[in-house]
Amino acid sequence: KKIKEILFEFVQKKGTIGLWGAGGFGLAALNLYNIPKEHINFIVDSDPQKWGLHYIDNSITIISPEKAKSLDPDLLIITSMYSNSIMKNIIGIKFRASILKIFPEVTYEENHF
Repeated sequence: KKIKEILFEFVQKKGTIGLWGAGGFGLAALNLYNIPKEHINFIVDSDPQKWGLHYIDNSITIISPEKAKSLDPDLLIITSMYSNSIMKNIIGIKFRASILKIFPEVTYEENHF
């Protein structure tokens, strides 16, 4: 319910939404939490071999963390079981986005940085 409420807020504002994590957990999270794919602008992944590819069954492009920062997202949803490591990357890159982490528990940080 919390995930749905947060997403609704950003969708209503027509905010830029990115997912972080182009692995199997990301796909499972999209389906399990009914994250509306049509409102996801990009997927971030640290693996350069995935950059420029499209995620599984849709046309969401996978991009680098640096490119994601240049797009100035309003919300980043961490869809990876490596959420703690990803949070360190987000802090290191100094994203100015709200962060929704869904693993191991749902947490939300508004306007990070």
